[in-house]
Order: sequence, then structure tokens, then C-alpha cells
Amino acid sequence: METKIIFQFLIAIACSIFIASIFLPFLQALWIEDFPVPVPGPESFWSFKKTEMYGLMFSGWRREEWWFADYWRREETIAPALIFMLTLQLLTVSCALLSIFKFKSHLLFSSIVFSILTLFCMWFVSYALGSANYKSFEAGFWLTIPSAAVFLVVFLLSRRQL
Repeated sequence: METKIIFQFLIAIACSIFIASIFLPFLQALWIEDFPVPVPGPESFWSFKKTEMYGLMFSGWRREEWWFADYWRREETIAPALIFMLTLQLLTVSCALLSIFKFKSHLLFSSIVFSILTLFCMWFVSYALGSANYKSFEAGFWLTIPSAAVFLVVFLLSRRQL
């Protein structure tokens, strides 16, 4: 009984980390061009949102955001991967929350698979934006890795204990 409570606590931690990864950008990209007006700045990508910074001559920096359908229409080449990524993120959180309250190994295994597939989608979007001069993975990507690792550790320990 005590190990089940510890497993549920660890799943809750992994789920919290994964939820944080959803609300933080997973990729930042920058395209450097020959001094156009406006001057391009960094673009940050989420599965459901994109922010773009650009500088205007004499008036400073401006920030624009696109959400959900507007974002996916604007980024039509990577939109299917972004929509699939958001679906995977929601499925991961759902399976993890269900496995906290009703501890079933198949729910936990689903959380592992969905979180790893989410990582592959993030990598694919980075690869698909190949023309960017500068790309870096951000906190949303890096937090997905420890959450998947904790899901995996709990799954392996639970298979041994139960």
C-alpha cells in the first residue's frame, strides 16, 4: 500500500513537469535576412501558439501571437505535426491523471509512449523548420524528457512490485 502511494506521488510529479512543458515553448527559431523592414526577431513555438518578435525602424520591438487555428493556418506545412503534438500532450496528461487515481500499468505505459512521441514531434517540427539560421530547443522540450523518464521508472518499478 505504501509503495502505491509513492508511485502515485511520483506520477503526480511527472505529470506536473509534463504540464509545465506544455505551457513553455519547445523551440525558438531565428531567420536572419538582409536588413528587411521590419527586422526579424526570434519566433517561439508551442503546439498551440506561436509568438513572433520583430523590430520596426524607430519604434522599437513589436510582438505578435497566433493561437490554435490561426497559428495552424499560418504554419500550414507543420500544422499536422503541431495538432498531433497537442493531441499527444493532452493524451499524456489524461492517462497520467487517470493512473494517479486508478493505478493501472497500461495507463502508465500509455503516458510513456505518448510523452516520447511528443518528443519526436518536437524534433520533427525543428527539422521541418530547416531554413532557420538559428534554432534552439527550449524548456518545453527539455522538461518532456525528465517527465518521460519518471513515468518509465515508475512503470518499471511498479511491474516489479505488483
